[in-house]
Amino acid sequence: MLFRWPLESETTITISQEVVKTTARVISWGIFGTAIQWSRDSQGRSVEEMMQDVLLVVTASLAPIID
Repeated sequence: MLFRWPLESETTITISQEVVKTTARVISWGIFGTAIQWSRDSQGRSVEEMMQDVLLVVTASLAPIID
């Protein structure tokens, strides 16, 4: 999904597939790593709170590609 989304969006910026792939990998591993860390020690945060923060970071990371 993260790989296809920027390629399917209607953007005026030309971005190479390699940049899109790398961005998708970094974001995917960021989500995965955050989930693992949260599962080990949630520090009292609900899954909804954590996902809201993660989605903010993902959106900010993808903004240059999908703007």
